[in-house]
Amino acid sequence: YEIKVFNPVSNFWLSLGLNYPNERDEIVNKPPRGGDIYIHGKCVSAGCLAMEDEPIKEIYSVAILARSAGQRNIPVHIFPFRMKESIMNVYITRKPKYLVSFWKSIQKMYLYFEKNKKIASYSVKPDGSYEVEDVEVKE
Repeated sequence: YEIKVFNPVSNFWLSLGLNYPNERDEIVNKPPRGGDIYIHGKCVSAGCLAMEDEPIKEIYSVAILARSAGQRNIPVHIFPFRMKESIMNVYITRKPKYLVSFWKSIQKMYLYFEKNKKIASYSVKPDGSYEVEDVEVKE
């Protein structure tokens, strides 16, 4: 995703609106989809990415600094949990196959970022799955 909206006077203290639906959502999640997705404070939500006020203050500040420095596209990568192999194994045993398949498709991006602190090159295939540049990733 990317940050598209900066809202310093949100009902949830500070909020950053994402470009939902993104390219993959358009393919996989057919209408009707949910509404806007925001990252915000106040630690309450019915579908957004809610957190305590101090973390959103830090995230919001960094995003404002990036935009002020001329960065137009501010990427946001969202993962359901820390996607190390040991943690994946716990979740895999309890979830439907389609979800496990999706998690495995994004795990390579997660591990690459954790190791290199930069985003792996990827694309979205016509079926909505992710194709990650062939990079070697180990925990």
